[in-house]
Amino acid sequence: MGKKPIETKKKIIPKLVQGYKDAISKDEEVVEYKWLLEAYEVKYDPTKKQALNEAKRALDEAEQALDEAEWALDKAERALDEAEQALDEAEQAFDEAERALDEAEQALDEAEWALDEAEQALDEAEWALDEAERALDEAERALDETEQTLDDAERALDEAERALHETERALDETEQTLDEAERALDEAKQALYEAEWALDEANRA
Repeated sequence: MGKKPIETKKKIIPKLVQGYKDAISKDEEVVEYKWLLEAYEVKYDPTKKQALNEAKRALDEAEQALDEAEWALDKAERALDEAEQALDEAEQAFDEAERALDEAEQALDEAEWALDEAEQALDEAEWALDEAERALDEAERALDETEQTLDDAERALDEAERALHETERALDETEQTLDEAERALDEAKQALYEAEWALDEANRA
């Protein structure tokens, strides 16, 4: 009968230690197990103190590990919150980048369209310049022809003026000759009249 309590002590302490470990693994309350172990540490045989002290240290270490695990869990949760916030910010930045990309692509399309319009306008301007240069060449040729025609007209006018002067001189000479012929005719008429008068006088005599 005297051994039975000792065997009970041998069974209770390991059960308390195992229950404490199970409670830790299941995140259950461990204070009650720790208190019971401390009570048995005082009550039972002092030869068991070393084992009990080791069990107590194991309990303390387990509690510390649990506290550290909870602290690590809190830290991990905070890190998760920060990561989620960073993810939200990254998604927002990605959305803004997509909008900026869309705007940039739209601006690029508009720039390409404007470039096409500018190139078309440049082609039209070059064509108009070529037309203007051809028109200028034709105008210069026409001007040269007009100047040539004017020169020819001036020469023809000079020749006409010279011909007019010659005609005027010839006319003056003709008029002078005509005047001389008229005077000669008048003199001849007068001579004929005088001759006829003299003949008539001779016949009357």
